[in-house]
Amino acid sequence: MNKQSINLNIRYSLYQFGYWVDYLIIASFGAVLLKARGFEPGEIGYVTTIGTILTIVLQIGLSSLADSSGHITVQKTIEALKNIALPTERGDPYDENRRSAAGVYLS
Repeated sequence: MNKQSINLNIRYSLYQFGYWVDYLIIASFGAVLLKARGFEPGEIGYVTTIGTILTIVLQIGLSSLADSSGHITVQKTIEALKNIALPTERGDPYDENRRSAAGVYLS
């Protein structure tokens, strides 16, 4: 292996390490958040599983779409996902019937 290949492998390993550390932190926080919102442990498992499956399906679909399309770039895809994942909340934050921009009830 040449030096450039070794450097590339090290960078890739560091990116993967960072990704999985972030994932573990987010998954741990998600379980605590759902428990605080009144979810049972089984329901937390279902929500986590559905989220993981959706992540896999969306990742495969969006990556193939971005690769095959000339006008859909990675930057546009990331921007669209960011806008979907970070909906703004509407209304009084202390209102029990408040909704996010995605129409999900927040409590």
